[in-house]
Amino acid sequence: FIQPYQGGDPALSRRGDLGMDDQRRLVDGVGNLVLDATLSPIEIPAFREFAVDEEGAIIIEPADAPIGTRLEVGRIGTTRKVWRWLNLAMVIFGRWKAPCLTWAKV
Repeated sequence: FIQPYQGGDPALSRRGDLGMDDQRRLVDGVGNLVLDATLSPIEIPAFREFAVDEEGAIIIEPADAPIGTRLEVGRIGTTRKVWRWLNLAMVIFGRWKAPCLTWAKV
């Protein structure tokens, strides 16, 4: 879910261009706040590496932790029906890929 930056009700989004605003909240490429399951903005602590898994878990390597430490700091809000439909569509259309994490270094 996202909270549109120009106001309005929370909505589902397919955007994947994630970043952070000046308050370290997760946003998409146009500045919409990315929300968790309680429809609250997701705040990201300082990190060396950042990843989002296929179920929306946000995993970081904290900046002040030993190298290799992984910590889940949030989960992007969605609905089970959306994930089931998306998984079914990926299988039907032959676009299913094995789940993976992509790490972004800062």
